[in-house]
Amino acid sequence: MAEKKAAKKKVAKKKLVKKKDVHITQAAYVRFDASASVNIGNYESIKVNVGLSMPCSANSEDMKAVYLELSSKVKALLRMEVEKIREESLG
Repeated sequence: MAEKKAAKKKVAKKKLVKKKDVHITQAAYVRFDASASVNIGNYESIKVNVGLSMPCSANSEDMKAVYLELSSKVKALLRMEVEKIREESLG
């Protein structure tokens, strides 16, 4: 009976597997949207919406950097679209 216990212990030891350190980086998405209403005269207006999203790591510093990048791009695109609409409505 002692031999069976010793055999089970050997089997159990063989089944143990050492695990390597695994680093899992979680992903996040940052989105920035902006809109503007452009008066085109005669009590009419056009609403313009611009938005972008980008994947990044879930690190707060990375998310803040992506947010700042997206916000500047979206604001620039929105200004361009508003200018385009104003030029077309005047022209």
